[in-house]
Amino acid sequence: MNDFMFPTAITVYSEPYLDKINKEYVRILTVDGMPEGAIKPFVKPLNQQPLSPFYNRSVYDDPFQCTFALVKSGQPARHHIPFFLERDVPSLIAFLKQNGYTIDMDLFKIAHKAGIKTAQSPVTGGQKRMLFTFV
Repeated sequence: MNDFMFPTAITVYSEPYLDKINKEYVRILTVDGMPEGAIKPFVKPLNQQPLSPFYNRSVYDDPFQCTFALVKSGQPARHHIPFFLERDVPSLIAFLKQNGYTIDMDLFKIAHKAGIKTAQSPVTGGQKRMLFTFV
């Protein structure tokens, strides 16, 4: 719950992540805050560096801000990227529904109609795409 006594909505994004082992960018799934419930063990704070040396954080950004990444359980990090990727969205939605979360596509549809399809990550400077919201 939040200050308004409504359930807290969590938005799922797809954003670029530098895989330093394979030296390539992949799009991982992130959320805009730490959720409660069954999904919480799959969300880990990730301290990312800016994707470009030319990106400077705003003076208004929290210098300790991190990305909340969705992490697969049981994946050894040194052999495989442990993050949920865009291709994992159907499995993530199924998991959320099985665990009593409500998937809300209305916010996504409103943003899409308004031309808001991406946002700049305050952490990395990369473009992140809004995928859906859940409560």
